[in-house]
Parts: sequence; C-alpha cells; structure tokens
Amino acid sequence: MKGAFATFPKSTTPQTLDDGDAVSLELLVNNESGAKIVDVVSVTFDRTRLRENHLESAPKDFTLEAVALGVKKYSLLLNGNEVSKSKSSIGCTGALLWLYIPERGRFIFSLVPREGYDFEKLAVLDENRIAFTINDEHYEWVSSDSILPSGGTWNLWVLHDANYTPLFSTEDSQPRTAPKSPNIFQRLEGVLNNQGATLIINKPASGRTKTTVGALSQRVMVGGADNMENLLPKGP
Repeated sequence: MKGAFATFPKSTTPQTLDDGDAVSLELLVNNESGAKIVDVVSVTFDRTRLRENHLESAPKDFTLEAVALGVKKYSLLLNGNEVSKSKSSIGCTGALLWLYIPERGRFIFSLVPREGYDFEKLAVLDENRIAFTINDEHYEWVSSDSILPSGGTWNLWVLHDANYTPLFSTEDSQPRTAPKSPNIFQRLEGVLNNQGATLIINKPASGRTKTTVGALSQRVMVGGADNMENLLPKGP
C-alpha cells in the first residue's frame, strides 16, 4: 500500500499582511498527540525589526584583546634598508601581529604582555610604524595607514621566536627562471669557436648596480592572530 504525504493546507480566503505582521505555518502535525511543528514567518521592510531581540554573540567584558592591530601596503626596513614591501590593501589584522624573516626568526607584537610567554617591551608603535631593535639590528615595519584605529604612540611588547620554522620552505616559493635561448651574438660566437676563431664584443661600461629586493620580499612572511595559542601553543 502506498503511503500518502500531506501537503500544506490551502487558505480558503486571501490573507493580507501588514509591515511587521507574522504568519504561522503548520509543517507537521501528530494527529494522535496533537503535537505540531510550526514555522513562523515575519514580514517587514525594516530588517532591524526582525533581529531586535537577537545578539550576534554572548556579551563579554571589554579587554585589549578586542583591539585589532592592522598593517597593509607595508614596507619593512632593516638597518635603514628596505628588505621587503607589499602592495596588498588587505594586509593582516589581529590582536597580535607577526612577521618572519629568514635567519632572524619570527617577531610577535602585542599591546600587552601575555602570561606564560616571554614578551619584552622592546618596540614602539608610532601611528603607522612599528620600530624596534634586537641583536643590534634596527627594524621598522611601516604601514600605509595607522596601525591602531585610534592612532597615537604606544609601547609595544615583542616576543622573538628565534627558532620558528615555517610550515613550508620559503625557498620553495621562489620563482624559477626559465633558461634563456642564446642571442644572435652567442650563436655567432659558438659558430666561430667551432672554426677556431674568437669573437670579442666591446660592451659599454655599466652604470650603478641597482639592488632589488624581489627575492627577499618573497621570503618574508607576515600575519595576524587573535590569541597566542594560535601562534605558539603551550606544551602539555
């Protein structure tokens, strides 16, 4: 015997709903017990009225953990020389900021010391710049915008995680340059060499060498986090 599924009952008369009204729909009904599963639908043109009694999350006390630091479109200077830069307008944000430099480790920044971690008050946050000195080397991390929403100049706590190793090798992220085909002079030189001759080409003296930071820029890593457990979990 085939079972029959009940469908929604049809209203005998049209129903008109005003802004803010609600209508209930009986989805399932147990005829023996009379228990019902009912869906209530509210209709309004003002979305705030639908959520006036709803909180996004449970309220909590305000702490500095709620203050987010943010760096974007940054440049990183080491002893006055730019070693990395980024044009990303997204950047990184969080109660904690960090940057990793190969052979120097990771530096984690916080507005307050963190219990159980060896933070030291070594840095200064000045509007859009974080400056600090470790192991006789001076670092400046400069953002295009203010790092704190309210701006200002503040002491900053730093944890130097010297033994930090990225999850993946930064060397693997280096772009590989495809071998170039020999140019006309190289091909001509090869032909002459096969004939026992030598080709000498006088090249103009090159000007000042321009140092690029592209390779190092790809090795520097930056990020943000909401708590230390996400960056440096404590041991059992």
